[in-house]
Amino acid sequence: MKFCCLFCALLLGTVLHARAGITTTYAYTSGFANGGIVPDNDLNGWQDTRTISGFGYGNGLWQITDLNVTINITGGFNGDLYGTLVHDSGFVVLLNHVGSTLGNPAGYSNPGLNIVFDQSAVTDVHAYGNVAGVVSGTYQPDGTVSPANSLSSFNGLDPNGSWTLFLNDTSFGDESQVLGWGLEITAVPEPVTVALGVFGTLGTGAWAVRLARRKFKTNDQE
Repeated sequence: MKFCCLFCALLLGTVLHARAGITTTYAYTSGFANGGIVPDNDLNGWQDTRTISGFGYGNGLWQITDLNVTINITGGFNGDLYGTLVHDSGFVVLLNHVGSTLGNPAGYSNPGLNIVFDQSAVTDVHAYGNVAGVVSGTYQPDGTVSPANSLSSFNGLDPNGSWTLFLNDTSFGDESQVLGWGLEITAVPEPVTVALGVFGTLGTGAWAVRLARRKFKTNDQE
């Protein structure tokens, strides 16, 4: 009975952990090209590529279920910036000249952003409003591109591999500088990986039960 209880607990733990997934945060604050400075009025822009490896544990692939992105920029004019994030087949426009409208094509003039992009946020970053100084808080990616512009484009992808943040400044004026950026990735094992884990637990449990039966049988014969 004790071995059966242990087996059930191990199996339940495996399944629950697979459903909940794990969340890992990656923060990048150094090693930037050009010192993190985004060239002024240059469509070629600036980019930073980071490689993630070994996400999760053991063998098998993992799938992204949720992604948040952090970015810390100082100086310049926020309305000048266009920014994207690319990983594998996933792509999202994070910034598209925030605040720009037909009546105000220049967009917001704030000198910097220290924000989190979260698809579940209430406010679209394109309309963060009349905020003084560096903008902070949690926002959806810039929704002016298309209704499909979403961080969910990364869902289902393996988190391991290259991630590239790209920014360009399309107007003359002061330069923006990236002080840091990061990823908060939640992922779960692919169904095959979960199945292998469950079968492995089943095998371990069955072996333990057989061992216990042999031990009890031997004791009864003494």
